[in-house]
Amino acid sequence: SVLDSINGPYLRGTSLNYMGYGTPFYAQYLTGTDKKYVLLNHINASSYSFGGSYQISTNGIFDGNKLSVNTGTQQYFLLVSGGSATIRNIYLTANITSTAQGISLLGLVNGTHLIENSGFFGSVNQPSGTYGRVGGVIGGFSLGTIRKCFANVTVNGVGGNNYGGFIGLNNGTVENCFSVGNINAGAGGNCGGFCGGNLAGGTVNYCYSIGSVTTSGTKGGFMYSNTGTATNNYWDTVTSGILTSVGATGKTTTEMYQETTYSGWDFATIWNIDEGNDYPKLQ
Repeated sequence: SVLDSINGPYLRGTSLNYMGYGTPFYAQYLTGTDKKYVLLNHINASSYSFGGSYQISTNGIFDGNKLSVNTGTQQYFLLVSGGSATIRNIYLTANITSTAQGISLLGLVNGTHLIENSGFFGSVNQPSGTYGRVGGVIGGFSLGTIRKCFANVTVNGVGGNNYGGFIGLNNGTVENCFSVGNINAGAGGNCGGFCGGNLAGGTVNYCYSIGSVTTSGTKGGFMYSNTGTATNNYWDTVTSGILTSVGATGKTTTEMYQETTYSGWDFATIWNIDEGNDYPKLQ
């Protein structure tokens, strides 16, 4: 059953002992201090109604082991709030509809967390309300670091601020990431292909986006608002349909297929490119 597939394939505890089979997978089993979890099997929980958000413990680690998790219409499979947790090596799929602010696959993330080496797929939809802070991976991000991750997530809204294909509102550090999903912020919504707004404490470096950006409000091919640091970022002016942006340099699709476009990028240890045929991909 789906429940068994959730309960069984986990290691837990500082010594990585097995989580007991038959133990319900609720939030309390991922909390505590310095807990470490490793995913051992793919999980399809698309028909399972969660008992709550699955919060990573303070200073804890969740290692997806390069396996996939499908949570269907449920958001916040891994919720990190406060403390200093690590999420890495997971491929997460969800198709979320919610009227709340901060909706995304990982939700609002506060604390000095690290999210790395992961991929995110699906859609995020806000059918009513103008709360904003809607992103493919994270709605609002503070203090932590995201690196070497990608998002193929469609983002839809009906107005409001800070819609982004990867992150809605950023006040942390995002490096070596990319977004390919389309964004539609609706009437009067403000959005960017990668990030909605980057605050004064935010840093976005060595990232790109290619998704289409649609709204009657303020928009940018990569981000629409930036008061922080944003360097060596790029967006595709052809696929996005947008010729202007803050925080990034616009390039044609042909230029985006060329390694020489990406000033300062590490193609030795972080990125690969099929020269002339495709966008850069993470190693």
